[in-house]
Amino acid sequence: MKKVIIIVASVFVFVGALVGGILGYRAHKRNSNPVKVYSMTNFVEYYGWDSDSMDGSVSYEDEQNVIVATDKTVKEVHVKQGQNVKTGDPLLTYDATIYQLKINTVRANINLNNARIEAANRKLTKLKNTKPVERKDEEDTEAPTTEEPTTERATVWIPSPSDADPQTYVPVYADDGTPYVETNPDDIPDDFPDDPGEGGEPEVTYTKEELASEIRNTNDRIRDLKLSNQTLALQIKKYQKDIENCTVVAKMDGVVTSVDITEETIGMGNPVIQIKGSGQSIVKVDVSEWALGNVSVGDEVYVTSYDDGMQYTGKVIELSTSPSNYSSYGYEVKSYYPMSVAVIDENEMDSSTWVQVSFSADSMSDDDSDGTLALPLFMVKEENGNYYVMKEEDGKLVKQYVKTGKIYWGSEIEIKGGLTTEDYVAFPYSKNAVPDRKCVETDSIDDLYY
Repeated sequence: MKKVIIIVASVFVFVGALVGGILGYRAHKRNSNPVKVYSMTNFVEYYGWDSDSMDGSVSYEDEQNVIVATDKTVKEVHVKQGQNVKTGDPLLTYDATIYQLKINTVRANINLNNARIEAANRKLTKLKNTKPVERKDEEDTEAPTTEEPTTERATVWIPSPSDADPQTYVPVYADDGTPYVETNPDDIPDDFPDDPGEGGEPEVTYTKEELASEIRNTNDRIRDLKLSNQTLALQIKKYQKDIENCTVVAKMDGVVTSVDITEETIGMGNPVIQIKGSGQSIVKVDVSEWALGNVSVGDEVYVTSYDDGMQYTGKVIELSTSPSNYSSYGYEVKSYYPMSVAVIDENEMDSSTWVQVSFSADSMSDDDSDGTLALPLFMVKEENGNYYVMKEEDGKLVKQYVKTGKIYWGSEIEIKGGLTTEDYVAFPYSKNAVPDRKCVETDSIDDLYY
């Protein structure tokens, strides 16, 4: 009996040691390569006062010279010599066809990316339902063929820039051979090809390691395509702003002293329209690219003097579509665009007075000066219609669902609950970004991807 007890006890000791060893190995593996986490304080000030107000100084101008760039075409002139104009009156309009063509091209690229994303998601679903196999001989040890089709195929509908021209479409298909229609499906002709033809790719088998690698690569592809679409969406907004700014307006009340839209005048870089005014206070500021969607030429804004706190009404008279400078902070890289504002109801501000220009009348006393907490879309993941992040809690990663708000420019999403500036978050698409993983803080967002 004693011998049996000794044997049973030995078995328990062995099993306990084995389980402890396995758990210890897993803990060591989790902790040997900690996940980098980044402070949420770096994801503030995107849509608060920094985007809605700008500082600049006042200058006094009494004439305006309109010069046409050689890469632009004048579509229509709205004034003639000797005509009286008011601040904001249209002077001339450029042809916007080129910008509409660019928008159509970018939209086609977005549609193609969407087709690729859908195909990749279908592939991802199939991979997750795939059973791994074991290779039985040397021939089977070769990596599976995962080359993409030689032709990227997805149905893309491209609107015409002119109502007079026929609409065009590109009949192609998604990566897995299935048809895909992204926009205007009701307008596509009945004979539009919707079958890639007979045949298909042979069934591919994967080992456990190959399957994990393929799933990871497919997730990376989906992430990259989504990031590409975010960049393309920003391009569309800039081209739309180019179209809005195709009309040049008067910067001041005055009289048109000359109009000369000849090729010679344009080619020599001389003014095509000149205005002599009675004098106008002009404020020049730089607008963040994230605020471009909030303002257009002709909009009223608010100008507040730092000298005495007096506030005046201003009118946007010029908004450049070429950036003047850039700023970089953490992962954030912003470009800034020159904007000119005519102060239309003041008579006491001196030249060089320092002022604040805002889209809101109560900018200088804005209680929202702490800004908006917003994360890049690549820092959140979606699950069943809800968003979550991987954040640090007591030194380890946890899955945290967040309450979200608006999506800005297709690239940042407002965080309204679930996170504060005291939290640290990880890059959720990393293969190591899993619950219970040990964390280490970093002050560089680039560290998150390694």
